[in-house]
Amino acid sequence: MLISPPFILTADMQTHYGNDEAILEASMPPTASNSTGTFAPEGSFPISSSLVWHNGVHLEAPRANGGRLNVRAIADGTIIFVQPPTKPNGDARHGQNYNPFGTGPAWSDNGCIIIEHETEIGADTASPTVVRYYSVYMHLALLMNNFRAGQKIYRKDQLGHAGQVYGRQAQLHFEICCDDANLKKLTGRTSAWRDPHEAPTADGRTDAVFGSVYYYLPATTPIRAQDGMPAQHLQLDAAKEVLGTPQWIMMDYGDAGITPGACALSSYNMHGKYGGTRKDLKAEYQLYQEANERHQSLVAPRPQIASSPPDWYELPHFGLNFGRSQDNKGPLPANVARWRKIIRAQEEIPAQHLQPDAAKEASDTPQRPMMNHGDAVTTPVACANSNYNRYREYQLYLDANKHPQVASSPSGWYELLRFGRNLGRSPDDKDPLPANVAHWRKIKTVEGKEVWADLNAAGTFKFSDADFLPVMGWNCYDDDCSPDDQRCDSDHLKILLRTVGEEPHPDPREDDKLLASRLGDADLRKKLRRVICKFPSEWDKASVLQRYDWVKKQFEASNASPEFWEKFCQHCKAMCFDQLPAAYLKAQWHFHPVEFIKHFRKCKWLSEGEFVQLLPMQVLRVSKTKAGTKAVWETVSTNTTAPSSVLKLHRIPLNLSFRKYGINNHQRMAAFLGNAIQETQWLGKLYEENKSAWYSPWDGRGFLQLTHVENYIRYWRFRGRTINSQVEIQLANATSAANTARKDKNGDIAAKANAHLADKISGVTEEMRLWRDHIQGKTELEEEESKIAPADSAGAYWAWIGMPLYADEKIIIERCLISVSQNTKVYYRSPSFWRASASVNLPKKIDVLWDSQLNGFVDRCVPWAQALAVLGEQYFPRENGMFDLEYPEGNIPRKKK
Repeated sequence: MLISPPFILTADMQTHYGNDEAILEASMPPTASNSTGTFAPEGSFPISSSLVWHNGVHLEAPRANGGRLNVRAIADGTIIFVQPPTKPNGDARHGQNYNPFGTGPAWSDNGCIIIEHETEIGADTASPTVVRYYSVYMHLALLMNNFRAGQKIYRKDQLGHAGQVYGRQAQLHFEICCDDANLKKLTGRTSAWRDPHEAPTADGRTDAVFGSVYYYLPATTPIRAQDGMPAQHLQLDAAKEVLGTPQWIMMDYGDAGITPGACALSSYNMHGKYGGTRKDLKAEYQLYQEANERHQSLVAPRPQIASSPPDWYELPHFGLNFGRSQDNKGPLPANVARWRKIIRAQEEIPAQHLQPDAAKEASDTPQRPMMNHGDAVTTPVACANSNYNRYREYQLYLDANKHPQVASSPSGWYELLRFGRNLGRSPDDKDPLPANVAHWRKIKTVEGKEVWADLNAAGTFKFSDADFLPVMGWNCYDDDCSPDDQRCDSDHLKILLRTVGEEPHPDPREDDKLLASRLGDADLRKKLRRVICKFPSEWDKASVLQRYDWVKKQFEASNASPEFWEKFCQHCKAMCFDQLPAAYLKAQWHFHPVEFIKHFRKCKWLSEGEFVQLLPMQVLRVSKTKAGTKAVWETVSTNTTAPSSVLKLHRIPLNLSFRKYGINNHQRMAAFLGNAIQETQWLGKLYEENKSAWYSPWDGRGFLQLTHVENYIRYWRFRGRTINSQVEIQLANATSAANTARKDKNGDIAAKANAHLADKISGVTEEMRLWRDHIQGKTELEEEESKIAPADSAGAYWAWIGMPLYADEKIIIERCLISVSQNTKVYYRSPSFWRASASVNLPKKIDVLWDSQLNGFVDRCVPWAQALAVLGEQYFPRENGMFDLEYPEGNIPRKKK
C-alpha cells in the first residue's frame, strides 16, 4: 500500500521538519478555529460538539510559496463521485451561506470528490490480502480538472483547492472509510470492541506484518539480571527467575525513523501506560551477524575440555582425582561437578557436569556426608552411581558437552530477531528454527529495571502494527443503538470520554454537554485518533432530515423561531448529495484519516498496479567503447503482463523479501530497486547467463545477481542447508584455478578459464545445481522455491553486505547531464546511492565517488530516481536549481501510458 497526505509539503518544508512523523503531522494540520464550548479544533473526529458523529476531520491547507498547497489524491484509485463546487454568492438565504456563529452570510463550499482505492497490504501464501477503502475530499472551492466518475486517479494527483467552511478559508473535510468486510481485512480482527486490558491468547496475523513488533510477556517470562546476554539459546530448564508482572514490549527497528539502524524496545503495562525505552544502536545493521552467531551457538562444536574416563572413575570413588602423584594426573576439568543425591530436589542426575557461575539451590546448613561404596559389604550396589555405573556417568558428561542435534538456520533466527516469530513463506514453509529456541533481549520492565527476557517463552505472543492492538489504543465502536440519528450513543466511546470511575449525569443532555466539553483535552484527542467507529455518512441527502430530527426537537424545546430550523434544513440539503454510490454508503466504518495514513505508511507492500510504476518507460544505458563511453536512451520493452513475466511470478516473493529484510521505506526500496531493475535488465530476466565469464556457471542469478561459488554457498548456509565440506573445498580449488587461468597471458587459456568450474568436473552436486536453478527462477522446475529464491537471495545479500547502512544515509540529489547522440539527457544521482550500489558491485570503491569501474551506475540512477518519485514525495532539481519537480526530468510516468 502506497499512501500519502492530501497536502504534499514543498522540498524546503520537508527538510525543515525532518523525519516522516513530523512531516506527516505538518502536512495535515487541524483548523486554527475551535468549536464553541469544547476548545477542540472545528471538525474533529469522530464526534464534534453536542456529541454529533463526524465522518472525518477538517484540515487547513498549509501555506507555501505565498499561497496554499493544493489538495491531492492520497493513493491510486478510481473516482466514483464528483460534485463541482457552486460559485459563492452573498445571498444570506442561500443554504451554503448558513452561519451558525452570527447573522451575516458565511459561505461553505460544496465541491466534493470521492475516490475508491483498492490495493494490497500482504498475502496469505500466494493469495494477496486485497483491501478496498474510500477517501472523501469535501469543501473544495475549485477542481483542478474536469473529473468524472470512473476516471483513474493516481497518488499525488492534484484534485483542487481547499475552500470555505462557514466563511473560514482553506478548509478541507477529509475522511477515510470502509465496509464490514474490508474492516476485517484492514485490521485483521473482527468488529467487536475488545477489552484493551485483557491478555492475548494467540499470536497476531501473518498475512500482513508491518511497522513495530509487539510482545505480550506473561508474569512467568524467564529473565536474567546480568550484563551480558545469556549463552544458552535453547529453553531447557525451568526458569529460576521470572518477570513477575505481565507487560508489553514494542520493538521498533529504526526507532520510528529517528535513529536508522537502531532497535528501540519500549515497555508498556497492561493498561498501555508507557514505562520506558532502551535502544540498541546499530542493532538492525548487525542483524545478519547476530542471527548467524545465535545459530552457531547451537550447531558449532563446543570448546574441547581436558577429560578422560579413568580420571572420572577416581572422582566418584574418592571425591578427588588422586592420579599417580600430585604432578602426574590424567585430564579432568578444574570446575567439574560431582553430583550425589543428598539434597537436590529432582529424580535424575543433573545433566550439567560443569559447575555454573552461581548455584540456584543450596543446603541450608553445612554437612559432612560419608560415602561408603558397598554399604559395608552388605549391599554391593547401595551407593548411587556406584562402581558399576562410573563409566556411564562419564558418558553422561560427554553427552552433556555435545551440542544437541537441532534444526536451525541463520534465516530462521533472522526472522525471529526481526518479527519475534519465524514467519517463513507460509505456516508450512519456513527455514529451520528450534521450537524451544530462546529469544533473549535486554528490556526495561514496567518498574524500570533492565533485565534480559526471553521474548519467545511459553505464554508470550507476538503481533505487529497490522493487528491494530487494543492495548495500543485501537478499538472498534459499533454499539450505537440508534446510529441513524447522527448522535453518538456508543457506551464504549462515552466511557473513553469519562474520567476513571465517573458515573453518567442523570440528565442525558447535560451528560452529553459534559463529555463534549472534554474534546479539547490533548490526551483525550490522542486516544480518539485510534478509534474506529461505525455510523452512516453525513452527506446522504435522502436521510439528512431524519438524521437531524433531534435538532428540530431541541429547537422546538428552546422556543426558537421556526426560521432557525428552516435555515438549518436548507443548509443540510445544500451540503448533501443525491445518488451517492451505494458502495460508499455501505462503507460506514470511519477511521481518523490522519492516523490511518500514518499507520499504513508503515506498510510498503506493493500491489501489481503500484509495482509496475517502478519500471521506467525509457532508460539510459552507458557502455564503454575504444573511443570512450557511449550513452543510449532507449525504450523499455519488458512485458509486465504475461503470466510468465518476472513481475507476475515474483512480485509477492519480492514483497516478502522486502518485509523480511527491512527494505521498508522509500529510501531503502529505491536503493534496492535501482540496482535490481538494472541488474535484471529492466525486470526482463533473473539469470545473467554469461557463459564467457571466467566464473560461469556461477554467474549472476536473482534480483541482485548473486555471483561466485562462495556467495551461493553462503546463501544456502543462511537458509540452513548442509554443504559437504569436501565439495566446498573442491569448488574453492576450481574457482582458484579459474581465477588464475583468466589472468594467463596465453589468450586461449584465459578464454577457457571457466572450464575449471564446469559442473562435470568442479565437484558440484546435483542438489546444489537444483538450488542454483532455484535462484535463477527457473520456471520449468515448477517448484515454489524457484519463485522464492530469486528475491530472498537478493534480500540476504542486501543484509550481509551492509547495504541498508548506505541506503539510510541522507539523500543529496545532484542533477547531471549526459550526451546521447545529438541530445543531452538528465539523470539524478546521490552519494548515498553510489555507496549502496558500490556495496553490491564494487565494494573496494565505496568511498571513491563516481568511479568508472562500477558497472552501469548511470543506468541504475534512472530506476532509482523513478522509485523515489513513485514510493515517496521526493522532489528533483531543475536546471535553475529549484527543487520543485515531482518526477525526474525527461521521464514519462508509466502510469500515464
